[in-house]
Amino acid sequence: MTGKGQHRWALLAVVLGYALVALAMTDLDRGLAYDEAIYLSQAYPGPALPFTAPRARGLPLLLTPLGWFDAPVPVIRGYLLTLETGLMYLGFNAWLPVLRGRAVIAAGIFGIGWLPLFYGTEAFPNLPVAFGAVAATGYLARYLSGVSGRRALLACSAAFALIALIRPTEAIFVTVGLCAVAAVRPGRELLLRWGLPVLGLVVGCLPWLIEAHLRFGGPLQRFRAASENVGGGLHPENIREQLVLTDGPVSGPAREGIPRLGALWWLLILVAVAVLMVRVMIGRADRIQQAGAVAAVVGVTTATQYLLLTQVQEARFLLPSYANLAVTLAAAAPSASVIRDPARRIGRLLPALAILTSLAAFSVFAGWQIDTVGRVEAQQVAARRLAEHLTDAVRQRVEPPCVVAGEVAFPVIAFQAGCWGAPFRPDSSDITVEIGSDRSTMPRVCVLTSTNPTRTGVHPLPGSVRELASDGAPGWWLFIATPNEVMGAR
Repeated sequence: MTGKGQHRWALLAVVLGYALVALAMTDLDRGLAYDEAIYLSQAYPGPALPFTAPRARGLPLLLTPLGWFDAPVPVIRGYLLTLETGLMYLGFNAWLPVLRGRAVIAAGIFGIGWLPLFYGTEAFPNLPVAFGAVAATGYLARYLSGVSGRRALLACSAAFALIALIRPTEAIFVTVGLCAVAAVRPGRELLLRWGLPVLGLVVGCLPWLIEAHLRFGGPLQRFRAASENVGGGLHPENIREQLVLTDGPVSGPAREGIPRLGALWWLLILVAVAVLMVRVMIGRADRIQQAGAVAAVVGVTTATQYLLLTQVQEARFLLPSYANLAVTLAAAAPSASVIRDPARRIGRLLPALAILTSLAAFSVFAGWQIDTVGRVEAQQVAARRLAEHLTDAVRQRVEPPCVVAGEVAFPVIAFQAGCWGAPFRPDSSDITVEIGSDRSTMPRVCVLTSTNPTRTGVHPLPGSVRELASDGAPGWWLFIATPNEVMGAR
């Protein structure tokens, strides 16, 4: 078997190992999250929940097969893990011709992280984008290093189309990073090195652009709406927020201190980035280090969006950056030929010591990440249990067509009950439901609240108030309101 074939089998083993660890550490029956319900509602039969400006149609497209047979939650999670496993192989396989065994190491570093392990079974766009970004970077690195020809640029363009279809704004940052490194190498093909990735970006963004004109008044208006939704602006405090989130939970604001292992992890990444960039700038980088520097530029550029420019903070936002920075770490590690010094006896021991040190460091990192994913999994299962109890209560009392207005997780409850959904504020009578019709055709509204119904701004239908303590939701009430009690539909 050739070295290339061995590396592919090794990569396949690492990817399958990732899937098995994810399967062992996460619960396929875990309740849905807020965003998951919104994305799934676009692909399933029944009412589609409000789709805001920052979201894109790529993920619902990937989820479409699930909607064909109304797949339950365990099937959703199994399907997603299978999909992510395949994308992981394709993403890191793009690096094999230039990094060889180091591409396998990069996949192992990334795959043991708590974020890929947890989100491998979650319907969020960040992990598919991460694998698309690492593939696009790998194909361009192959082309720039001379390992592959123009076909690598075409593959890079296809990866860009996938990224842009799922997460257009993130694709722009990946494009900026790759175009920056593509400009470094002189030659007449600069236009080609820029043109094909940008072409993929444009093709992938077409659905987003069309929807921007149809629903938001144009791309600029949609960008403004998306920026308002995520709190756009300059937010340097996000660096600390994301550093704290290296140890969980899934989102900020971070209330704990910076974990020591998280600080060491980021320090190691920064050192790897600095080493590669310095060696490239002084002209002493070999082909592997040059390729690693490409991943470093893209990883840092992609992270900039979330470290500085959005107020909303989720740990998953850095997944595309971490994927490329895992490649950077693998490329920056010294090889045995570099650290071996035949002139000295001790020099013969250095490769073995370096390998043992690397294995020890990886073991510490893996143990920390496995512990974190177990803790995050338990937190999320508990946090989503209330929505499951409230969903069961709604299913027992209403049937479609229906509207659910809730104080918490209204998309989850509405999606699983087959209803339209809207948020509910106890001190307001404004329940606006996006059903595309006037108020006269809106069904009765099932309201879920932790405030006594007599103290809310919406009057319950006589005899409809139910306490939900026996339904597993102590302190919660359900009541029915007629459409004329709320502001109406749009």
